[in-house]
Amino acid sequence: MYRFLLKLATEFEKVAVSRLVTYHGTSAKNLPSIAREGLKALKPHDSPLIQRGVYLTNNIEAAARYATSRYGSEEYPAVLELLIASPKHVKKLTLDPLDDESEMYDQIEHTPWDESVEYLNGKIKKVLNWKGWSSPLDIEPDIDELNGMEIYRAILDFAKQQGLNIQETKRKLREEMPPGENFGDFEISDSGTLKLTQQAYDNMHQMVYPKSLPPVTIKAIWVPEKVLNPVFRTLAVEQQEFGSKLLAGEIANFSAEFQNARVWNQEELPQAMQTIRNMDAVQAGYVDISDLEAATQKGDVDHFNDILDWISYEDFANFDTTVNNQAWLKFNIEGRLTVDNAISLYKTTEE
Repeated sequence: MYRFLLKLATEFEKVAVSRLVTYHGTSAKNLPSIAREGLKALKPHDSPLIQRGVYLTNNIEAAARYATSRYGSEEYPAVLELLIASPKHVKKLTLDPLDDESEMYDQIEHTPWDESVEYLNGKIKKVLNWKGWSSPLDIEPDIDELNGMEIYRAILDFAKQQGLNIQETKRKLREEMPPGENFGDFEISDSGTLKLTQQAYDNMHQMVYPKSLPPVTIKAIWVPEKVLNPVFRTLAVEQQEFGSKLLAGEIANFSAEFQNARVWNQEELPQAMQTIRNMDAVQAGYVDISDLEAATQKGDVDHFNDILDWISYEDFANFDTTVNNQAWLKFNIEGRLTVDNAISLYKTTEE
C-alpha cells in the first residue's frame, strides 16, 4: 500500500510540473496570423549566441512592459498567456545582460542592469570624494567581474594609493555602503563582497522554446483596459495592475544627459540651463530643476555641478519607474473567443 501511495504521489508530482505557464508580449495586429500559424520560431539577431525559437518569460509584467514599450505608441499591445505541455523543451536562456548580445532579447536596446551599476559607481565616488565623471575604480558593467568582487578591499586599496585618510574612508564606507546595502541588482555581503541578488539571477534567465508553438498553446490574452472595447468587459476573468515603466536604459540616458550638462565656468551656465530645460526628463516633469535655476542665477558653478551629480546619481538611482499604472484584463481563449477574433476586444481606431 505504501509503495502504491508513493508511486501515486510521484505521478501527481510529475503532472504538476509537466505544464508550464509562460507569457509572450506582442501586438494585437499580429493576432490573426498567430491564430493561423501559431508563434513562429525566429532568430531575433544574427549573433551566434542567440538561438532560433519563441522567446518567453515567466514574468507577466515583463511581457506587458515589452509589449507596451514596443507597440503601445502606434499599435495595441497584447500579452499572450501560454501553457506549454512539454516544459522539458523550454530552455532557460542564460545570458550576461551587460553584454551586447543579451540586448537582443525582446529587441530592447538597453538592459535593466545599467541603473544598478550607475548607482554603485555613484556611491563609490561619494566614499572616495571623487570629483571626476568616471568611476575611480573604473568598474565595467560585466557580471563576471562584479559578482564576487571584494568591493571594500578595492575601495580601501584605491584610498591608500591616493593617500586618503583610511579611517575616514572606512567611516564613509559604513555610512554609504554598509553590509546588506542593496543596489538594485547587487547587494553587499558582511565581508564586503558584491553579490547578485536572487531577483537579479532570475532576470538573467529568459526562456526560449526551440520550435514554433501552435495556436492551441495560447490559453488566454491580456488586454490593457484603456484600449479595451467595453462591450467585452464582462468576459474578463481577471484583472491586474501593471506599471507603464520607463526602461532602465531610458533612465540611464536621462542620468547621462545631466552629467553631460556640467560646466567649467560661469559663461557656460545660461546655455547649459537652457539645454536642461529642453531635456525630455524635465519636460515630462520627472525632475525638479529649481535648484539648478537658483545656482545659475547666482553664477555658482560648483553648486550647479554638485546638483547635477545629485540628480544623476541619486534622483535617477532611486527613480520610481512606475510612472503610470494601468489595468490589464485577462480573457480566456475558449468557446466564442478565439485568438483570431480576440482582436475585437480592442477599440477600433475610428473610436
